[in-house]
Amino acid sequence: MKNRRYSNIKSLLNGLDLFFLVVLSFSLSACLKEDNRLKKPAINSVITTIDKIKKNQVYYNLKDSSIVAINDITDWDLRFDCDEHFNIWLNSARIMYVADAGIKNMNDFNDNSGLTFNFDFSTGARDSNAIRTWGDFSMTNPSSFRHTYVLFKGQNENGDSLGFIKMQIKDFSANSYTIEFKDLADITSTPHTLIVPKNSEYNYTYVSLKDNGSVVNIEPKKTEWDLWFTLYTTYVYNFSDGLFYPYQVGGCLINPYMTEVAFDTLDQFQNIDILQAQNMTYYPNWDIIGYGWKSFSGIGSGSGEYTIYTNITYTLKNYRNEYYKIRFMDYYNTSRQSGYPKFEHQQL
Repeated sequence: MKNRRYSNIKSLLNGLDLFFLVVLSFSLSACLKEDNRLKKPAINSVITTIDKIKKNQVYYNLKDSSIVAINDITDWDLRFDCDEHFNIWLNSARIMYVADAGIKNMNDFNDNSGLTFNFDFSTGARDSNAIRTWGDFSMTNPSSFRHTYVLFKGQNENGDSLGFIKMQIKDFSANSYTIEFKDLADITSTPHTLIVPKNSEYNYTYVSLKDNGSVVNIEPKKTEWDLWFTLYTTYVYNFSDGLFYPYQVGGCLINPYMTEVAFDTLDQFQNIDILQAQNMTYYPNWDIIGYGWKSFSGIGSGSGEYTIYTNITYTLKNYRNEYYKIRFMDYYNTSRQSGYPKFEHQQL
């Protein structure tokens, strides 16, 4: 997939933040009398606005009602699994994509002709990871297939291309990945080498491929956050040709560490309690909240308005077995600029 192909896709879907809330299940709760319900001490709800997710990625802790980390979307390129898995993920806030060029010396080619590019699916499903299985994972230390990957580094917030690089995952040993990379056009110089360590206190180790490459501090420890507000790339349906295309949206992803979310469209936010939350059906998909709490009018016109579905209540269960209910209220700041999610949350 070349830049021209993506440009056509973006033009086709320009301005669309398509609402695709697939009703996985309706949360049906028993109609219990109020007097018979077990009560917890009342915990006040909190209303928060997140600033400028078209530029920033923001990590949020529900228990403390606080932003625990924030970074620019250009601060990193790849993130590497720190748990028992070995996946390598793209920074989808920048519409990154990657192609497997097979077993090739990096000095043997300097363009992306004939390659098939893929995006990470926003669900977090490992079998839909774009880089996919780069080695034999049946071993304690995976043995690399030594394929060369061509990565499009995406674009910045102004839509400027960040160019292409080529990369090999050389091996995994001493609890660390080793990668080599350099610019796609470069067929003479020695590639940069970077050691990427795993750290079990985190979901991922983050890497920037700028200059000589570096490990960068991005995500908080996996026990310190619940929600991630960011742009991300997902596949959306185009009604004109019946196909799915990668498209950039703004929304809310969840912590992949022992976090699950359910949703309710029937009951009002204030009426959902702990008993109801405990009997809902929960899903671990990263994008189960996603962007489905809003839709965009003015399809194809390049202008329009976001509508917020305030009737959707999400309930989140984290690794502490704490329950929170969440609803979205706005996507604009006081100057009517989009990209500023406003939401209410309350611990149950």
